[in-house]
Parts: sequence; structure tokens; C-alpha cells
Amino acid sequence: TTADMPPERIVQLLDTILPELLNIIIEKRGGMVDKILGDGVMAAFGHPYSGGADLDQAIRAAADMQVAIGGMGSVFDRLGLPRLRLGIGMNYGKVLACHIGSKQHSENTFIGSAVNMAAKMEDIALANEVVIAAHASEHLRTSESPIAHLLEPVDSTRYGSGHAKVRWQEL
Repeated sequence: TTADMPPERIVQLLDTILPELLNIIIEKRGGMVDKILGDGVMAAFGHPYSGGADLDQAIRAAADMQVAIGGMGSVFDRLGLPRLRLGIGMNYGKVLACHIGSKQHSENTFIGSAVNMAAKMEDIALANEVVIAAHASEHLRTSESPIAHLLEPVDSTRYGSGHAKVRWQEL
């Protein structure tokens, strides 16, 4: 994990992986990067206009990123970096895109309980997992998403009730 790495090596690692991950989010899947948070990325799909399958696209982006990182083993080895594995968390819901801050510092961001829950899901996702919040899981099931069959219940003692893991390897 990056928790045990010196900052200079983390920067080298991020410089190696971020171009590919951001390309997947933005170009391939139509997402929007909210911010880079240390060794994480916060992204939104369906902003400013919803395509109707935004959660599906977010999950497909997560699967694409897992595959991309899995395929970078030789690059990590050549650079003397540890082989990275991603834990990805997500949610679905309404958010507010806004500009916040002060004269000294301001930024554009997304605000809302859906963002907070997505961050919680990311915190509990283990390496190679894509974990989605209960609300997102329910949305996939009720919208008859073509990827709803890839959801599997998770241990409620570890994750809380209603959340699900995505069998992203099957996408």
C-alpha cells in the first residue's frame, strides 16, 4: 500500500498510473474528475447531463481501471514500484456541483450525501474490490441495468447492510 511508501515514491507511482486511470474515466467512460485526493480519485458520471446509464458507466470505468492496473505489473517491476491493487467505492445519487472557498483558495467540487457515502465505500473496499453503496445497488436492480446480475451481497458485519460488491471481472 502507499501508506508505507515515502512521498517521492508515491508521486512516481501516481505519475505512472494516473494518465491511464484518468483517460478511462474521462475519455472512455465520459466521467468527470472532481479531484485527485492523495492516492485516490473522486469522479462523477452524468454531469452536467445524465446519459441515463451513469452508474453503469461508473462501474464499467471501475472494471476498466482494475484491468488496467492489473496489466501494469511489468511497468511497476521495471520502475521498482510495488504492484498496485485498487479498492474502489461508489455511490449513486444527487449531488450539487458548486464553487466553494474564499479569496485565498477556492475550487469547484461536488457536494452531497451521495459523495460522502461514496467516500465511505472507498474506505472499506479492499484491494481488487469494487464496492457500491446500498442506494446504488438498489438503483441498479430497479432500473433493470444489464449489469445488475454482477452484484453480490457483502458481509453486513464488515460493510453494513444492503451494500454490494461488483463481480467486475465478468464485465
